[in-house]
Amino acid sequence: MPQNQPPRVSSPIADQVVADSVVLNLAAHFTDPDGDALVFTATSADPAVALVQVAGATAVIYAVVSGSTTVTVRAIDPDGASVTHTFAVTVPNRAPLVAGPLPDGEALAGDQLVTRVSGHFTDPDGDSLTFAAASSNAGVATVTTSADEITVRAILPGVAAITVTATDPEGLSVAQDFTMTVPNRAPRLADTLPDLVIEVGGETTADLTGYFTDPDGEELDFTVVSSKEEVAAVGVSGVEMTVGAIAKGTTMITVMATDPGGLLAVQEFAVMVPNRAPVVADAIADIEVEVGSEAVEDVSLHFTDPDDDTLVFTAASFSPAVATATVSGDELTVAAVAKGTATIEVTAADSEGLTVSLTFSVMVPNRAPLASQALPDVEVTVGEVVRVDPASHFTDPDGDELTFAVESSDASLVAASVAGDQVALRGVGKGEARVTVTATDTEGLTAEQSFRVRVPNRAPRVLDALPDIELAVDNELLLGLSAHFTDPDGDPLSFAAQSSDTGVATARVEGEGLAIGAVAAGTATVTVTASDSEGLEVTQSFQVLVPNRRPVVKVLIPGHRVQVGQVATVYLPDHFEDPDGDTLTFGARSALPAVASADVAGSDLSIRAISKGITTVTVYAADPGGLVNGISFDVLVPNRAPRVAARFGDRRLEAGEDVALTLSSRFEDPDGDALAFAVESSSPAIATATIAGDDLQVTAVAAGTTRVTVTASDPEGWSAAQSFTVTVVETPTDHNPQAVGTIPDAYLGVGDQATISVSGYFTDPDGDELTFDASSSDASVAAASVSGDALSVTAGVEGTATITVTATDPDGLFATQSFTVRVSDDPGNRAPRPNGTIPDQTLIVGDELVFDVSGFFTDPDGDDLSFAAASSNTGVATASTSGVNAEVGAISPGTATITVTATDPGGLSATQSFGVTVDERIVDHGFDISLIYHDNVGATYRPTIDAAASRIMSMLADNEFWDAPFDTTYTCGGESFPLGTVDDVAIFVRTRSIDGRRGRVAEARLCLTRQGTYFPIVGVIRFDRADMAEMHADGWLEEVSMHEILHVMGIGTNFLAHKLAGGGSDRHFTGPRAIAAFNAAGGTDYTGNKVPTDVNWAHWRESVLDAELMTPTGENGSLQPMSLITLQALADMGFNVDLSFAEDYELPSSGPQPDEDPGFVFDLSDDVIRGPIMVIDREGKIVQVIPGR
Repeated sequence: MPQNQPPRVSSPIADQVVADSVVLNLAAHFTDPDGDALVFTATSADPAVALVQVAGATAVIYAVVSGSTTVTVRAIDPDGASVTHTFAVTVPNRAPLVAGPLPDGEALAGDQLVTRVSGHFTDPDGDSLTFAAASSNAGVATVTTSADEITVRAILPGVAAITVTATDPEGLSVAQDFTMTVPNRAPRLADTLPDLVIEVGGETTADLTGYFTDPDGEELDFTVVSSKEEVAAVGVSGVEMTVGAIAKGTTMITVMATDPGGLLAVQEFAVMVPNRAPVVADAIADIEVEVGSEAVEDVSLHFTDPDDDTLVFTAASFSPAVATATVSGDELTVAAVAKGTATIEVTAADSEGLTVSLTFSVMVPNRAPLASQALPDVEVTVGEVVRVDPASHFTDPDGDELTFAVESSDASLVAASVAGDQVALRGVGKGEARVTVTATDTEGLTAEQSFRVRVPNRAPRVLDALPDIELAVDNELLLGLSAHFTDPDGDPLSFAAQSSDTGVATARVEGEGLAIGAVAAGTATVTVTASDSEGLEVTQSFQVLVPNRRPVVKVLIPGHRVQVGQVATVYLPDHFEDPDGDTLTFGARSALPAVASADVAGSDLSIRAISKGITTVTVYAADPGGLVNGISFDVLVPNRAPRVAARFGDRRLEAGEDVALTLSSRFEDPDGDALAFAVESSSPAIATATIAGDDLQVTAVAAGTTRVTVTASDPEGWSAAQSFTVTVVETPTDHNPQAVGTIPDAYLGVGDQATISVSGYFTDPDGDELTFDASSSDASVAAASVSGDALSVTAGVEGTATITVTATDPDGLFATQSFTVRVSDDPGNRAPRPNGTIPDQTLIVGDELVFDVSGFFTDPDGDDLSFAAASSNTGVATASTSGVNAEVGAISPGTATITVTATDPGGLSATQSFGVTVDERIVDHGFDISLIYHDNVGATYRPTIDAAASRIMSMLADNEFWDAPFDTTYTCGGESFPLGTVDDVAIFVRTRSIDGRRGRVAEARLCLTRQGTYFPIVGVIRFDRADMAEMHADGWLEEVSMHEILHVMGIGTNFLAHKLAGGGSDRHFTGPRAIAAFNAAGGTDYTGNKVPTDVNWAHWRESVLDAELMTPTGENGSLQPMSLITLQALADMGFNVDLSFAEDYELPSSGPQPDEDPGFVFDLSDDVIRGPIMVIDREGKIVQVIPGR
């Protein structure tokens, strides 16, 4: 019999660190060479540190206290042979523990709370503990520690957290908090505030700290309120209160002392402001009043009350026989009774009976005599005497006796004297004198009156008749008058003349001559009057005939250039005038009405362009007399450029393939001209393009992408172009099938069968139909068979097998996938698994996809499945489920991953994911510019700016760019504004202060463009608010707005990105269309680089192009046309432009022409805001940054 061999240690047991307990499988560490079953024992060298127990082959080590010991294990076979193995056991130190919560505490300020904390902590190793404590707010409470006692001292009201920490000898610790509350106590009154009496304007202060105290020692905040602020005003600064008297009355003052916790103490005291007597504001001046008259005075103006009391007035006269005084309200009336002097006293009393008085004097003067009846005028001949009684014409109001005196203004004409009570008047010489009679009373006061005394004269007479005359316009004739008039008394004569129609002839007197001036054709009557020195006169009249003259040409009408369909208007009174001022009638005719018609309506000539060519228009002006004059001028109806009629679509060709496209349907000429075509491929190595008659032939050469540009030109060199993309792909070759996704592992019970559709796990890049086969690594565990694309797996015995599926195309190329099948006698609930692959989807914005997902999952237990769906980017596509249907909504362009989860009733699940690409829905509805106005752009200005944008939109209507979604606040050029989806361009418009009136009137910034085309998305325009009103009133706001909008479109801001900026010292624009337009406008002989710009490529060069919309300055009232140069520059940048919007323009013959009075010149020379231009793709990602210049 073989000898028994003792057990052996097969794997040493590692030293153990036991915090609580450790379980060891001893069978893993011992073996028996004879295969005997072993019995195990184990002992601890120090049971006070760690205990060990053995059950079968399992040993459990229990930690008792921190420390170190060893454990020895013995393995014994049935024959008693054994082996031992010893390993070290370390029980680590353990941190102290909280034994119970510390209670919250409360103490008044100044008190303290002592707590023993040892009962609230314990140490699992029995270590002695030390304690420390801290306060979260030492301003509220402080804390100190002594052994296991803590002392908390309350400082000020509030709440503090007290943290107590227990630490064992090895530094391990535990902490707990409790809340310490120091309750707040309200302030108290320390003394009573006394009532006060303060005169108006007076002020009293008081220190409030003596009247309030706080039991917690907190600093108090004082508030003072007056119940009647109109009586006394109060204020407080720190602890000092100020009370100021404003008006009489009594008010209560309330003083509130508030501590930091909001508790308060209140007390009140009264303030009385006493009444004051009225005062005299201004003395009443002494007055003089005539007997029977009254004087009225507003006495309120002479008194005032310092307390604004209503005053009552009384008055008394010390001499009522001379003058009386009465008062009604504020009005004092003094009535004069008889001449003399009286004193008047006026008294003002307030509502409480306080009074003040003043006095003034009234004098009633003597009265002068009066003229009771006017003395009549008298006529007396030379040598005659007339007598007048003066007593009946004067009276004295005081009854005084009167004496009389008389005086003549001219004794050589009339002699006057007093004889007794009569006035005698005698005629001395012809003429008129003024006689004055004076009446005097006993005190020397007088009255007088005058009357006229006339000695009659005789009128002048006609001596010889004035003859009729004929006189040409602008001529003058002088006639002598002394031979045609005489005066019987030999008096010198003066003359006056008047024309019945000064528009025909004028008449003026020069000394004794008459000057007749001819003004305009017609007849006028001239009347001449001769007057002597006393105004007697005689008149006579004669006829003046002025013959008619024919109209004359004032300014020639220049030649006109008018586009087909447009109308040019000429105001004819600017070009004709009538030397006689007659109203003119006009007529016109065109030599070739088929080229341009000419019609006159009133004073306006309308020239309507019919078809291209040159005609002569003759205009006639006629006066009412039938005299006529005329002007002839040429009208040019220019050729119009061809235009795009229909667009080429992009093409995809295989290498070697070609396609023919008809050209005549893609372009049209508005003048019916025959068109010549040219074509260019940007990469002939990829695809060539040639013209054959009316066909465009495109031949694919090699894989890649090229841009084909077709240009249609009319006989005069005007052209239109359009481009399209040609993508060439290689002729397809056969490719291997490819695996899609991963076939999930399967868990089956013995005897189960699972069916999987495998076609969803493979794809063929050539679209070939695939056949499928499968094999198992262990058919006894899992057998595999295929029918069509259905893979059947049958579970045999328990175990694991690998199933390999092969997909093969008709040419024998193949791809494989493998998965694992695990077979168990009791698999329990098994998770669902994917069945095939959900294909990726492409949707258009707004689409919704609904499909049944149940076929893409299977459950090996036949459980009913529930479904859920989620999207990785809900801004692009949303996902949800309803029953077995998944619903995907396309929100905006971009990509998202949709994950579908199938869950069985036991909560096990499987997932499948597929990609969703959302493309934008492009609706071709024309070109849009969205103006986003800041609130500071007035409603008055917006229609004008809108009109400028509308004109640009009409000009670019045949453009449609992809939309750019934002739905956020966007910042451009330092301006932030809300931005949604942009179609096609958004411009933020605001006003701001730039540089004051008549400086730089506006500025623009292009911020964002589209990838590939660099077409604009977002820009900013700012107007100088100092210039807005003048720009609008003078009519050039629309022109400036168009200038700035074209900057946002790229003119002067984006030439570099389009590679159209010519460098060197002579900077210029290199676009061929703009250069052709420059030559056509008169630039053929220009020796510099064509289409010159300023040094920053921001504007056309002023010194060459002068008055054009995109030059940097303009004159108020002068036309700045948007020329074909600017429109063709946009076309060179890739825009489709309606060239009919071009306005007439020619280059100046020798640079800008100076204007004697240019008016206000507005400056746009520095209106392009420099900064980086961002380029984004369709998903909104920045793909390029064009540096700011």
